[in-house]
Amino acid sequence: MTRCGLLGAFGLLLPTALVAQSVAEVQVAPPSVTIRVGERTGLLATAFDRIGNVIPTVRIIWSSNNVNIAKVDNNGTVTGVANGVAIIEARVGARRGQAAIQVTGGSAPAPP
Repeated sequence: MTRCGLLGAFGLLLPTALVAQSVAEVQVAPPSVTIRVGERTGLLATAFDRIGNVIPTVRIIWSSNNVNIAKVDNNGTVTGVANGVAIIEARVGARRGQAAIQVTGGSAPAPP
């Protein structure tokens, strides 16, 4: 039995295995950034296939490992919240890329 997934604006039906295998790597640029509390910066995630070609139309899921330090929106815009370091991750399926965000210029974070 072949599982199928929906891809693209016209609803092209492709085998799920083919869609899942197309992204081999996700890179986030820049890989590290220093921003101040309240400042914003944009990150760019790029997906590549197994031979290094850019895949231009993939859905990127953005997340922060510590939203008390830096938060990220669905477009990769990061906002500094408090002093510290947060790792921002861009994910496409099982593939992930990361950037380290150093936030300065605010009050020291409260101890745990």
